[in-house]
Amino acid sequence: MFFIENAAGEKIATATAFYDIYGCDTSNDGWLHWVACKVYMDLGFSPVEENLKRNHEGWQIVKALTGHRKLFEHGVPE
Repeated sequence: MFFIENAAGEKIATATAFYDIYGCDTSNDGWLHWVACKVYMDLGFSPVEENLKRNHEGWQIVKALTGHRKLFEHGVPE
């Protein structure tokens, strides 16, 4: 997992690479996940409600690191 900061120390991007250790994906391919969420939200995209619920811990981390208003609007818990 990587977090990218700008010169001011603000978290501006994140990316996670991993393999499915639970056996749900049989392709043996790696996954790239949580890529530059802030950039997408800055461009007007919003998280999907189902994904907010299913991945609430990840969204809490993104909210804590970016403080993005969209995550406050969608009620992502602290």
